[in-house]
Amino acid sequence: MIDETMLKIAEAEVERLEAELKKTPTGEILPFVQAKGIEITGTVPAKTLASYLSRSKRFDNVQGFGGFGLVEWNGRRCPPAAGTAAMPTNDPERSATHINGQLPLNS
Repeated sequence: MIDETMLKIAEAEVERLEAELKKTPTGEILPFVQAKGIEITGTVPAKTLASYLSRSKRFDNVQGFGGFGLVEWNGRRCPPAAGTAAMPTNDPERSATHINGQLPLNS
């Protein structure tokens, strides 16, 4: 079930990601979302926020890549360079991990 808070968080985070063009850890996202007037409840608000973002199909959080980004970035730390086509997410040769499950060193 998607609630109103989750939708507001998603909209705010898409706005921030499109402006900053880089993946960001939850601890840096939280003040931005709160400044938008979105109340994050829970004992540890950063964990609640991470839970909301993790459940959304609009964001990814690839371990070792610096936090949440947009899924259309295909695991990159930032959007594809201008003039390059987005990589299909189902292409194992060009995804965030290699076939052996390791991240490439130049990522």
